[in-house]
Amino acid sequence: MIEDCYSITAVHCLKGGDGLVADARGQYKADFPGRSARRMTHLGMMVSLCLRELGVSRNVPVVYASAFAESESLEKFIDSFPAASPALFQTSIHPSAVEQALIPTQTAVDRFYPVSSDVNLAGKALENCIVLSEDEAILVGGEERGTWLCEHGMASERSFAFGLRLARGEATGALGRLQLRVDGAAARCPSVDLPTFARALIRRESICLPSDGLGASLQVEWS
Repeated sequence: MIEDCYSITAVHCLKGGDGLVADARGQYKADFPGRSARRMTHLGMMVSLCLRELGVSRNVPVVYASAFAESESLEKFIDSFPAASPALFQTSIHPSAVEQALIPTQTAVDRFYPVSSDVNLAGKALENCIVLSEDEAILVGGEERGTWLCEHGMASERSFAFGLRLARGEATGALGRLQLRVDGAAARCPSVDLPTFARALIRRESICLPSDGLGASLQVEWS
């Protein structure tokens, strides 16, 4: 039984690969002219570009998903002790990537929901979008490649970012749909981490995710 349906009206994905922030500043130089990227993280730049494509407005809530967030900044912040760097601390906190996108342009959003988990992060992020019960919602997420934190399983091996805009109901010209199904399928859906979900978006592959909080399943399908 389908309990709710959202149309996917916009999608944007970026593959940062195994590059670090220095590589990103060269790669995205045209998108962040002058010195605007000097204090931005790799993830911050990618998330900013995703949000530019999706369009952000004050009354549309933004859900942000990341398991590790700014891994490179966190590594550099830890390495800066005992003279800890305030600038690196600021860019190493979990919501930093979205803040880097919104603050320079003085873009305000009424509701911003950062989500993190080591289990089924993609499903929990989509679940948050549905629980909001708004006409529209934006989901953005990603990871930033780490270096020495990877050895401890505390950072992503690769950088990537994605964003999608959801509209409640069936929208004309939609790219796909997100359906909440209360039919017992949740038990058959494996947990989905962020890299797996991002790959499905890039390839436009249908994917099923469990919604543990709602006791249901989430089905992403493409038009």
